[in-house]
Amino acid sequence: MTNEINNNLMILEAEKERAELRLKEQIKSIRNALDNLEYKLNNNYSLYDSDGLQGNGVCLDVYLNKLVVYKEAVKRFKSHLDCNKKGSE
Repeated sequence: MTNEINNNLMILEAEKERAELRLKEQIKSIRNALDNLEYKLNNNYSLYDSDGLQGNGVCLDVYLNKLVVYKEAVKRFKSHLDCNKKGSE
C-alpha cells in the first residue's frame, strides 16, 4: 500500500513541477505580449486585435489552478504517508 502511495506521490510531484513550469512560461508569454503592446502604443505603431493577450489569461488560470490542486494533493499524500509511518512504529 505504501509503495502505491509513494508512486502516486512521485507522479503528483512531477505533475506539480510541470504545471509550475507551464505557469512560468505563460507568465513570460503574457509579459512579452504586454511589453510589445506597450511598445507599439508608445511609438504610435498600428495596433491589431492580435496584439492582445488572446486567451493567454485563460491558460494562465488553467495552469495556476492545476498548480494549486497538485500542491494540495502532494501535501495530503505526504500527510497520509506520515500518518502511516507513525502508525506502523
